[in-house]
Amino acid sequence: MTGKLEQVTQKIIDILKADSELSSIQFFFGPPLTRKTPFIYVSWMGGPVSQVTIKTQRWRHRWQIIVVDSSKTDDVAEKSVMEKIQRIYEVLKGNFTLDGVVADSRPVEMVGETVTIGTEWAKPTMILAGARLVLECDLEWV
Repeated sequence: MTGKLEQVTQKIIDILKADSELSSIQFFFGPPLTRKTPFIYVSWMGGPVSQVTIKTQRWRHRWQIIVVDSSKTDDVAEKSVMEKIQRIYEVLKGNFTLDGVVADSRPVEMVGETVTIGTEWAKPTMILAGARLVLECDLEWV
């Protein structure tokens, strides 16, 4: 089973990068060090492993797809991540086997967060927004 987790992670990235509305965004395998936004990263969260039969295993694992954007203008960063996370939802919902890499997948959670960043007390200089979609995948093999 070597490499299956990495293969699923990379497949999620590849599928999202192929979408015309998301293709211009930077994608990363795990959290990046960059401060240039917007960006999207995908990381494995884990999950249960079960033995179905003597020869068959099933993993029900989760991946998180994170969108981050920032703005020095009101009403931009949060709208941007909302738009992108909804697009990610639609793209992944429409390809439930991730091009045959998994038996099944489904978006199970979407959350967002916005913070203001400032260099002086009570003087925000930037808004940082993030959104996360959790994708649950079933991997089964003999």
